[in-house]
Amino acid sequence: NVSIESNSLTMSFASRMLFGGFITNSQKNNWISRLYENNTLFSEAYNTLSFYRHSGNNSFFFSIADRNLAKMSFTKDFMKVVLFGNYNYQGDTLLLDKTNFTLDRFQQIKFGYGKTFKIQGNKLIISTAVSYINGNHHLSFTTENASSYTAPFGAYTNLNYDMNAFATDTANFNYFENNGNGFAFDFAINFESKNKKYTLYLSDLGYINWKESALKYNTDTSFSFSGFEIEDLLDFNDSIIEAESESYLEDIYINAKKGTVKSYIPANFGFKMEVPLN
Repeated sequence: NVSIESNSLTMSFASRMLFGGFITNSQKNNWISRLYENNTLFSEAYNTLSFYRHSGNNSFFFSIADRNLAKMSFTKDFMKVVLFGNYNYQGDTLLLDKTNFTLDRFQQIKFGYGKTFKIQGNKLIISTAVSYINGNHHLSFTTENASSYTAPFGAYTNLNYDMNAFATDTANFNYFENNGNGFAFDFAINFESKNKKYTLYLSDLGYINWKESALKYNTDTSFSFSGFEIEDLLDFNDSIIEAESESYLEDIYINAKKGTVKSYIPANFGFKMEVPLN
């Protein structure tokens, strides 16, 4: 099963982006016009093997799932830079706050139990389940506060950012590597009265604790780029670019250390009512 969800990206645009070849400026502008100040794109690909058994008023449930999740939250200004670069925004400050990106891969083993009660001709079903989660890999990137300013004619660019990132151990990138362990909980109440069904449910409320072998990165700084100065175009080579780049990179400080972190898996909750229509 593969699912893609977004509060701004339409399926027609996604089809053109993935299968339509070159993305025109009109398509880019069409997408930007649909964006909100804060936007979310979420996708999941998973394989599941499930087993159910009913015995009288009791029911039992078991499943094994391999899940791959990707989630991105971004501002409208962020997508402007991604699709068009900063040329069209000279003299403007673009806000990149609350931009985050998360990748997760894990296996989920779930055991469930349900009990049926008959009350004056009505049926009440209460079910619950617990899950063990084997965490394989996790990558996350978050900016609490970030902005970018491009001076007229591209004279210089200023970038201010407060960034945090986390990555599990990449030394062994095995698909089923155990880099973390977690737990999840399900609960549901189903009430059936005549031809009507009412369901209140909560599923996959859980987390993963990642091991200390993971790396945590953080930086809070500002960066200014005013281009490379080339004194002699006739004596131009890669070493000049490397030297100029190193001088800029010296201004970027990123603190990296090993440690544990907890991440949460997507939970679903809601209310459902089923009524037959004649």
